[in-house]
Amino acid sequence: MTIVGILVAALFFATSRAEPVDSLSRQRPPVSIFSVAVCLSVVLQAAIHLVAIVSVASLGIPLPIAVDEYTPDGPFRPNAFNGAIFLISSVQTVTTFVANYRGEPFMQSILEHKLLLYIALGAYGVLTLTALGLPVFTRLLEVPDFKLGSALEASVRFPLIIIMIADVLLCVGVEYGCRMLE
Repeated sequence: MTIVGILVAALFFATSRAEPVDSLSRQRPPVSIFSVAVCLSVVLQAAIHLVAIVSVASLGIPLPIAVDEYTPDGPFRPNAFNGAIFLISSVQTVTTFVANYRGEPFMQSILEHKLLLYIALGAYGVLTLTALGLPVFTRLLEVPDFKLGSALEASVRFPLIIIMIADVLLCVGVEYGCRMLE
């Protein structure tokens, strides 16, 4: 969780370092944050995130302990289920920044904003490599080893990665689609 906190701080820092474009745009910014396009985007992105988390939770990942053995304030015990939920929620955190970064016509685009782009791509890369079972990242993020024959078999690992990618693409697509309504 500490690493996700650092990631969020880095994303906020990168967002604050965005520079405006050199010339004024003919397009006016939205009149209100409660415009139809903005509200529709927020609701649809939340729905996509919710469906993604429910989909990951219903992949059939076994819980290693019985519910009566769970102690809320006890030590953290990583398992495949909480590892998968951690990965999808971390992807959703990064996606929230990527999808909702306004960029052009008022600020530099996300492709021109190298700091934000590299942080987001780096986070997506690390999270995907963790889901694939790269030991350096699984140990660092305290996620169980996701290799074949371990806690998370390929029958769950690949659907998890597909859900992660779908969440990113759908949220970014919804945001850009809603921007056309403005």
